[in-house]
Amino acid sequence: GYELAAGADALAAIAPPPEPDGTQRLILAIARDARTGLLPSAVSEAALMRRYRVGRAALAAALAGLAAAGVIERRPGTGWSIPQPRYDDRTRAESYRFRLAVEPAALREPGYRLDPDWARRMRDEHRTMLAMPWREERAIALFEMNARFHEGLVAGAGNRFMLAAIRQQNRLRRFSNYDWTFGPARVVQSCTEHLEILDRIEQGEVELAALLLRRHLERAAALVRSPS
Repeated sequence: GYELAAGADALAAIAPPPEPDGTQRLILAIARDARTGLLPSAVSEAALMRRYRVGRAALAAALAGLAAAGVIERRPGTGWSIPQPRYDDRTRAESYRFRLAVEPAALREPGYRLDPDWARRMRDEHRTMLAMPWREERAIALFEMNARFHEGLVAGAGNRFMLAAIRQQNRLRRFSNYDWTFGPARVVQSCTEHLEILDRIEQGEVELAALLLRRHLERAAALVRSPS
């Protein structure tokens, strides 16, 4: 299957433009089919073009975006390896329990400090997301922003093991979260909670921020995915 080994820099590579286009729609379709097991673990470009009724250039753009994020891998010739992600209910529950143990604890690490430039960029990204009407194609940008947020929070701890763990969790949930089914209200709630956590950290209320982060993760864990 695909090697899911991208870090924070690679995550930004597929952030879509302000207005979603056909490339994002195609990426979403591939992600949804991969999540639901409708795609084989190895597939040719010709088969993908037939399945999605797109030309070579359109497919190449979508595959390049997925490859840049490290969620697909080129095979010899014109073939691609596509992951068969196991992110079922049990895996998801285990993932959230793990994140609940790690992420709030990261904020309590000695010498915790956020990069102010990163925090400013995060605010701008979240406000932009909140200002735009929700469209399904924005799920890619939403997930990558979310991944950068949680990774950046943990990075402030300066603990390489915590950071590696959260990067692995982001890789695990990428395909599932590209296929967003929780609706626009959850987008607003998630972004608002992220901004509140940033507020508390920047005001020196790190313990309160850790509690808010825990509540944020608990709410996310309790969500029930709608059928695709």
